[in-house]
Amino acid sequence: MKSPVIRKSSTRKLLLLTGSLITSALVLEGLARVIAGSPAPWRVREGVYHHSLPVLFSGPSPVEIPSPQEPVSFLPEKKKPEELRVMVFGESSVQGAPWDLDVSAPAMLYDLLAERLPARTVKVVNMGRGAAMTLDSFYYLLAMRRFSPDIIA
Repeated sequence: MKSPVIRKSSTRKLLLLTGSLITSALVLEGLARVIAGSPAPWRVREGVYHHSLPVLFSGPSPVEIPSPQEPVSFLPEKKKPEELRVMVFGESSVQGAPWDLDVSAPAMLYDLLAERLPARTVKVVNMGRGAAMTLDSFYYLLAMRRFSPDIIA
């Protein structure tokens, strides 16, 4: 039977180690947010935006994402009262493979919604990324929360 003194010492060390790890993770997360930030989705064409977030939890994307052309227009964080924001998550087929972002499923969704909802300003954000996994979608969702989506698909 171990003495209470040894058990208390081990418990203290374990708590100290756990606290140090959590503190380090929080500091690193905070630094990453301050230094790198979370990029805003950039405009592909009228009403259609795409994110610049990398695939984190799987291999490299099999489809190259074109860089936004100059001048770059970004989705503002604050939305207008009449604005409807839709974010479409998925992998390469949502992204637009094998064609392009401006003819992707989210771009077609924008065309349909803009036609049927003329009183609303529709913004569709293509969150598709080739080789993405569910964990990537959770990361993307957290990164896009500040843009206040109305509908998430």
